[in-house]
Amino acid sequence: LAERLDQLNTSLDTLASGRGFIDRREVDRAGALGFYNGMIDSAFQAFATLATLPDEELNRQARTITALGRAREVLARSDAMLAGVFTAGRFGPGEYGQVVQIIGIKRFLYQAAVADLAESERATYQRLIDGEAFKQLTAMENEIIATGRTGAAAPVNVQAWQQSYATVQQGLRDFELGAADQLVDRSVPVAVGILVRLALAGVVGLIAVIVAVYISLRVGRGFIRRLGGLRAAA
Repeated sequence: LAERLDQLNTSLDTLASGRGFIDRREVDRAGALGFYNGMIDSAFQAFATLATLPDEELNRQARTITALGRAREVLARSDAMLAGVFTAGRFGPGEYGQVVQIIGIKRFLYQAAVADLAESERATYQRLIDGEAFKQLTAMENEIIATGRTGAAAPVNVQAWQQSYATVQQGLRDFELGAADQLVDRSVPVAVGILVRLALAGVVGLIAVIVAVYISLRVGRGFIRRLGGLRAAA
């Protein structure tokens, strides 16, 4: 954890200089996106290490919520890449392939994360993806994959993409926060049990110390009496 936090701090230290390069247009869109992505990846690596609980079931659920957050971040990366494409009016060199790759990664991450959700949460997620905005966004992703190409404009309407993306992004975020709140509620009994065990260990330790001090005093006084008798005899 300490090593990953150091990596995160190091990446954050480069934020000011990196923004300077971007403001001066000394990097292209892909370079700017890669710069911020690297910083966010460092944060998620730290989060993954923090999501370690003593209960295996809770630990699995915590990892699942972290995975959901990472999948939503990958969705945001596709939106960031397409924002540059919409502004430029066309896919730059390598950008079409990156967008397709990002969409594939996002779908894989969600499929893997949802498989480990609790039954009630999985049903909530299913209702979310059955919504109109989610279906529209998926359809536009499929259109980009099927007909997009380097040097051509994005084959989707910018307003339609932005509206669907904003709705889906907010819905996924609300879903994650709800799942996190439920995990906290399920974690309370485990946390109480740990605190009780720690308290019992502290009480037992205190009793052991008191007994040790008492025995030491008894033994010490006995030695003192014996030493006093030896001195008097000498």
